[in-house]
Amino acid sequence: MLRSEESWSAEGYTLYLMHARNLLSGVPYADTPYISNPLKTLISPRSYPPGYPLILVPVLTLVGMNIFVIKAVNALLLALTLVTLYLIAHTRMPPGWPIVLVMICGASPAFVGSRDGIMSEAPFMVWCYTALLVAGALRRGYRPTTMATLLVVTIVMAIRTRTAGIALAAAVLIAPIIVRSERKLLPMAAATAAVVIAAAVSRWLHVDGTTYLSYFSRMDLAEAQSWLLGALSAYGTAVSYGIGLEFGYTVNALVLVVLLAAIVFGFLVAIRAQVTEVDVFVIGYLALLVFFPVHLESLRYLLPIFPFLLLYMIKGCQIVVSRFAAPVASQGIVLVFFGCLYTPFYLVHDQMEQPRTHTADASSRQMFDFVRTHMDSDEILLTRKPRLMAFATGYRASIWPKHPTSQSFWASAQDVKAGYLLEERQDASPKTAELGAILTENSPRLKCIFENDKIRIYQITR
Repeated sequence: MLRSEESWSAEGYTLYLMHARNLLSGVPYADTPYISNPLKTLISPRSYPPGYPLILVPVLTLVGMNIFVIKAVNALLLALTLVTLYLIAHTRMPPGWPIVLVMICGASPAFVGSRDGIMSEAPFMVWCYTALLVAGALRRGYRPTTMATLLVVTIVMAIRTRTAGIALAAAVLIAPIIVRSERKLLPMAAATAAVVIAAAVSRWLHVDGTTYLSYFSRMDLAEAQSWLLGALSAYGTAVSYGIGLEFGYTVNALVLVVLLAAIVFGFLVAIRAQVTEVDVFVIGYLALLVFFPVHLESLRYLLPIFPFLLLYMIKGCQIVVSRFAAPVASQGIVLVFFGCLYTPFYLVHDQMEQPRTHTADASSRQMFDFVRTHMDSDEILLTRKPRLMAFATGYRASIWPKHPTSQSFWASAQDVKAGYLLEERQDASPKTAELGAILTENSPRLKCIFENDKIRIYQITR
């Protein structure tokens, strides 16, 4: 069920691996060969939060940089997420329904498609869901000292795994106030302490937090309406992708409207019975998604609360179906319904298909070997995949500006003192077309020193 290789397009994982390697070897955490370009910050910050790399350190210690084993760890974390989801649902749904939820969630295209990625969402969900369970137990007065300590640890790890974990801390702070809990001081104190500790860890390791904040500088209040509609459209589409709707645009839209209505209905039923930290977390996290200016990877961003959206969705379906069917029959009907939704997706999309261009194919290996053997160690490479090149070769790598002109491209190359340029020959995307026009216009400044069926490397002449 796990694909052994990783594609070029998923290069973000390499920065996590470089951070983990630094933690293991004692090198400063943020000191990687990846050079962030301030004119193309959407690709990623200079350094990621340390929570996920910290989990990878024992793996690297035991098996080295084994991509397949690291993917297996990701799959294990997703399985642990389903366990914690079951425990949360056990207190929110009638008997039998939590296992239905776990089956539907585990079989969803959102989860199956994420099973062998190297991604921070899986550990983030484990930390968040565990923290939500612990917060509920603490609010009920169960082993206060132990639960408070565990709550601090899980919130710190969630925030230091993904910055969006701040929504978790906010939920733990706010939920006791909403429900007027008599034991609200301890969870609120734990959440506050966790935020302080997480900030201290970030400062200690020099984690780049300013890049995410810089995204907000691009916000234009005059276009707020279209921007919000774009966010809602992106995440509505993400729900459609997560379910795997493959019935054509019109039918997909109709089914999506029904499913979103079931989510809203299930949520209202759930909070009418009892508001919990889970409900506050979902609302807070959704607010972060909607107001965050970047929606490029909407399904990945949505994944941490996707199981809870399914919980509300199935709860809504359960209430409707149970009106005319017995409990066991109702569960069977809902399972068949979601099976019908998923089947067309899996008939169309082969989940075991290897990526067309992956990091271990012959062309990539040939290029990596050339860089390591023919370039001086202090050279800097410009490429559309700088984190991947930095990881695979150990050479410093950066990227050109967003929507480059000939002038901005060469100014950026001069700023980082780049000596080489990598071109992906078989990528027909608009971004590659932009680069192609610049290369054609400036061919006298470029000398091709390597070429195979997928990649060219140019030496930049000064």
